[in-house]
Amino acid sequence: MTIRMLISALLLSAALAAQEQKPEAEPAAPSAEQLRAMLQQLRGLDQKAWEARALELEQKAVEQDRAAVAAREQSKQLLEQANASEARAKALRDERKQLEELRKLLQNLPVEAGGGGGKAEVPSPMPMAAGAAVPAAAPQGMQAAAPAVAPAATPAATPTPAATPEKDPAKEPAKDAVPPNASVPLLTWADVEPLFSEHCVGCHDPDSNKGGLDLSSYAAALQGGGSGKSIVPGQPDQSRLFRMIALQERPFMPRDADALSASDQLRIRTWIEHGAAEDHSAAQAFLRERDQKAKAAAAAMEATSSGPAPMPIDWPAAGLRTSSRAVPLAAMARSPRAALLAVGGLGQVLLLDGNGKLAAVMDCDLARIGSVGFSPDGRLLAVGGGDAGRSGRAIVLDVVTGVRVGTFGKERDVPLAVAVHHGARVVALAGSSKRVRVLTLDRGADGADEMVWEGKHDDFVLSLAFSPDGSLLAAADRSGACVLWEVDGGEVATTLRVPQGAVNAVAFHRTGSMVALACGDGTVRVFDTKDGKERWQKKAHAQEALAVAFGPKDAIATGGADGKMALFASDGKVLGTSAAAGDYVLGVGFGEVDEVVFGGDAMGRVQRWEGKKVEVVAELRGVGQ
Repeated sequence: MTIRMLISALLLSAALAAQEQKPEAEPAAPSAEQLRAMLQQLRGLDQKAWEARALELEQKAVEQDRAAVAAREQSKQLLEQANASEARAKALRDERKQLEELRKLLQNLPVEAGGGGGKAEVPSPMPMAAGAAVPAAAPQGMQAAAPAVAPAATPAATPTPAATPEKDPAKEPAKDAVPPNASVPLLTWADVEPLFSEHCVGCHDPDSNKGGLDLSSYAAALQGGGSGKSIVPGQPDQSRLFRMIALQERPFMPRDADALSASDQLRIRTWIEHGAAEDHSAAQAFLRERDQKAKAAAAAMEATSSGPAPMPIDWPAAGLRTSSRAVPLAAMARSPRAALLAVGGLGQVLLLDGNGKLAAVMDCDLARIGSVGFSPDGRLLAVGGGDAGRSGRAIVLDVVTGVRVGTFGKERDVPLAVAVHHGARVVALAGSSKRVRVLTLDRGADGADEMVWEGKHDDFVLSLAFSPDGSLLAAADRSGACVLWEVDGGEVATTLRVPQGAVNAVAFHRTGSMVALACGDGTVRVFDTKDGKERWQKKAHAQEALAVAFGPKDAIATGGADGKMALFASDGKVLGTSAAAGDYVLGVGFGEVDEVVFGGDAMGRVQRWEGKKVEVVAELRGVGQ
């Protein structure tokens, strides 16, 4: 008898004994005699029987292990299938939601009235702005449609247009009532308020007010939060609210929830592009004003390159002031239109030609000159100076005639930076006050200065430059930031930051598409002005980079505390480095070509660098001698 048979018999006898008992009685256990007999039989089994039973049990255990592994694998596959099914279900629901939103938006689109009863036209799809979020997938059956706010439905058949009656001029709507792009549906607060109510107001209402931001009303949303304004009308990429919603800036919003759908993001983006307006009339006014500004900017850009280059012709004669000691040449700039260098002298402005020879001199009634700057069209020259620690102002001169356009500003110290824009009719001053002040060149009726706006920095402002079209003012400061201010309104367009050290100087490319920064860590860095992204950076000097300028074509020159000048192509290629020829190079400018660079140093000398040769061509102690 095998072990298995003995155990089975033992269990069977126990079961039979239990059945013989009454239902209410406890089942009887095997008797002692029965157990002794079974145990005697078990002892009589040989070793092979025990081993056979043990092997059988082990084989069955292995089979059960395999079954368990197979079950787990099947469970894993089923779980993956379940997760995939859930994801597909969510995607389908999102698609359904987008489709419903598009349907509702189509129903709310304004219909253009044809002249006297023509057919109603559905506005064409709105073009997506650069950088806009693109939906991951278009609704099924609509993949060919552009990812716009409102795809236009294609009718099955085009009806024959009704005859258009003659237009009555008296009944025609005013031209000013039509937005610049009449085919683009304007989005207003009413179009985005439901999105804010559903996704944002739970945390950003007057009670919760997280981050100091309240999105429960239009006025509160435009006011912004604890970090300042969250919405920049017309510029979604510079609007912190949109950047957080679009997952471009942390903290991502909505917090601890799924991101807004692509169509919701696009709706908010488009609303901001249309001026973040409360109603249609405000949106129309914003777009109209933007169109006018664009035309003015284009005209300003045209002025920077059209006509003959402004050169000094009728400057009044002035005697050159000299000194027995060296005076640091801290102010130097080149005309954007001509090989003409402006140098700050001893209470005078000196104009040097493309060879570094003296062309003209102008007395400025300034004890100390701290900065000079040409307007982008080369017609005006701003000179910043004053009495150190007591007063400061900017004098604006006509480059051709030498006539003083005016004196501007009432600073408490010598301005460290000045800039002027002829077309925009503004002049800017900045320095140790940690503020940028923009004044109009056109004085009021009383002849007093008129402030356009004022912007605050965290540290001394060291350099200023207007973009060629006059839309931006770049202000570089000692904290390591270069703020691009909007000239119209004084809002911050973007802030460019460097990892360490000050931003000592800034210069715009002639197209306005990029700016170059001379940085305290010895690097030159070039940024895109549209998106604020760094294009490239190169180590230019062993010590601080103190000056930067763009050439007549595309070269970039820098001057450094190591007494050297460096030359780069606009794409970052290193073109050369001069030998050290003296003290700090505080200013740089180009000659007639990109291969000739001038530098002004702390010894009051103007150095000319071409190829491997560096020579002193002028000194404040005897310019031109």
